[in-house]
Formats: sequence, structure tokens, C-alpha cells
Amino acid sequence: MGKLNEALAMLASVEKDYPDRRPYCAWAFLLAGTYSRDKTEAKRLLEKAAAYKDQQRYSAPAEFLLGQLDEAAFEKAMFDWDWRAEVEYWKGEKALREG
Repeated sequence: MGKLNEALAMLASVEKDYPDRRPYCAWAFLLAGTYSRDKTEAKRLLEKAAAYKDQQRYSAPAEFLLGQLDEAAFEKAMFDWDWRAEVEYWKGEKALREG
């Protein structure tokens, strides 16, 4: 928390600094959006993660948290067996966000 401004500045340049690391960029935006305390900023970051359509593992949870995918569509989007545990994790995160 003491380096929040530094972290936000780093996040702002992640796409420019690491264009060849798309999965990591999408993951960074997804996590930052999930845990941001500012709802407007959280939405903006989740929208950035959702835009990484070629990174389904990260774009689908972002779309789910944004309400763009319902639970059934989200589960279908997370088709890879290795991602199945993440489905439950993101369902929990959405329930937490919704109170």
C-alpha cells in the first residue's frame, strides 16, 4: 500500500513496456480491476482486461465481473480443464463484489 502510486504508474505503462507479454498484461489488468477500491477505476481496468479477447483465461473473468457474461456463459468460456478451479474463484469474487 505504501507504493500504490508507483504501482499504478507501472500498470499504466504495462502494455507499452511488455507488448510481447499479452497474458501477463491481461492478468495485471484483471487483478488490478478486481481489487481496486475505486469503482470507476476498477471498471476501467476490468474493461481493459476484457479487451484481451485472445487471452480467454483473463478476458472471460473480467467480462463476468463486469456483468457481460452470465454464469453459464462464463463457465462455457472457461473451457480448459486447468481453468475449472478458477471458475469457482471468480464466482466467489463476484459474490463478494455484489455483497
